Formats: sequence, C-alpha cells, structure tokens
Amino acid sequence: RPPTSWCLRSRSSASHTMSSLVIISPASSSVLPEATCEGGVCSICCQDGVQLLRICGSSNPYASCARGFCRACWENVATTNVERAATYALGLPQVRCPGCYNHISTELWLQLCGSEVRRSFIEVARSLLSVPCCGDVSLLWEEDTADPFALEEEVFMYFDATAKQRVHTAWLRYSNHQESAEEFLNTLLESMPAGDAPQEARRSVAGKAPLGLMELLAPRRLPALISDLERRASLQLAYRRCFPMIRSPCCGSEICFACKSHGWHDLGTCQQLRMEHAGQRAQ
Repeated sequence: RPPTSWCLRSRSSASHTMSSLVIISPASSSVLPEATCEGGVCSICCQDGVQLLRICGSSNPYASCARGFCRACWENVATTNVERAATYALGLPQVRCPGCYNHISTELWLQLCGSEVRRSFIEVARSLLSVPCCGDVSLLWEEDTADPFALEEEVFMYFDATAKQRVHTAWLRYSNHQESAEEFLNTLLESMPAGDAPQEARRSVAGKAPLGLMELLAPRRLPALISDLERRASLQLAYRRCFPMIRSPCCGSEICFACKSHGWHDLGTCQQLRMEHAGQRAQ
C-alpha cells in the first residue's frame, strides 16, 4: 500500500459511517523506520558496524534500492538539498535516495534534520509563495486539518464518482512524484463539476482562476488535506503560476502573482513588468 496515498477508506464512528477519498498518509508511513541492519557498511561514508536506514523503500513502494545509509549521511543529504534551495531559490527542496534516486517523502526526511533545517525549508516555501502587499505576505498554507475525513467529504461533495476516481488516480501519481503539480492541477480542472462555462472560460483567459477551482484550492480546503509539505506547496505554486491574478490574503488588494505587481493586467503588461523588475535586480 502506498504510504502517501489518496485512497478509499471506510470509517465507522458513533455519528456516521462513510467511504472517503482522503489525502492523508497512513500513520505508519510518516514514522521514521528503525535501523534495518546491524553492523552494516554505509554506502556513502563506508563506515562499518553502523546502523543503516533504508528510507526510500519505506516512503516509496516502487523503489527497489537495496543499499543502506547511516543516519548521519541521510541527514547530510537532506540538509544539503535544503541549503542549496535556500541559497539559490530555484525551487522547493526535494530529497532523493543516493542509491536509487527515488524521491523521499518530505514527512520522512524532515525527521532526520534539526529544527533549523525545517525552518529553512518552510522559509523557502514561504518565499516562493509570497507577494508584496502589507509587507511580504505568504500564500503558503502550513496547517493540517483537524478532521481530514469531514473536510474531504465537504470539499468533494459535488464531484461525481468518475471525477473522484480520475482525481484519485492522478493523486497517487503526484504524491509519488510520477506526475508534476501542473499535471495534477490540470486533472483537477478537468474533473470540476460543470458550471457556467462561458463565464469560467473568460476568467481563465484573464488569468483569474475559475470560481470552482478557487474554492477547491482555497488554503483551508484541499491544501489542508495534503500532509506532505513539499507536495502541498508545489501544488499551491503551480496553481498561482497558472492563475496569477489574485487578491492578497491581508487586505484583498489585486495583485499579479507572476510579476508581483499591484493591479490585474494582461499577459503583455505582465511580461513587460517582469523584464523591468529583472533589470532592476541586475543593477
């Protein structure tokens, strides 16, 4: 069973029984596994007689890496990725297994690092999703929902069975890094309940998200169901880049996320403003 999955679950409680399509990680997947080999040789530092962690196999069911690495080397790999992302601001930190190059769940590798690395990771995500308004305001949603089952049922209330299955399949691929955030976003768009098509199309052309998608990806809704911080932030970033005309969360001002300028404008104006900003930074 994939450890980070969006799967049909049945839950019985005193109040109700339901089958839910939920974006959560089973409890066992987010717990760092104990050393799986006593007295092994680390494949990075070559130190003998150390306890080895095979994290890739526990966080990605499709990985077939048989190598093991000591905790210190795992921590160094994760820390280096975060520091590189923080220094060059090229994107969100992603950690891959040094042996098989499979992605490692953020929920797992963050447990290998100290609190300072976690703060750096959050700062990178905040920076990528920030807009200048009442100070630098971040659009990153950092909290998990208290009751994911109830929230999921509410979020996908109007999706039919076919749409839910389509999104379910796309989520499994996205959560395991087999599909990009942009591809998952496209699946969400294609699966939205039918609305006022002409009006929705005009909003999309103008760079403003369709109302249904705007409600679906509001911070307290679908993003709050994604427990993996990197997957959550990547989806939010893809959404803002696809539909850059937003309102700031602080005061509701019209802002273009693409060029970080106040006011909504067409694509040509946006490109011109971005070139001007790039020139100012170069000076």
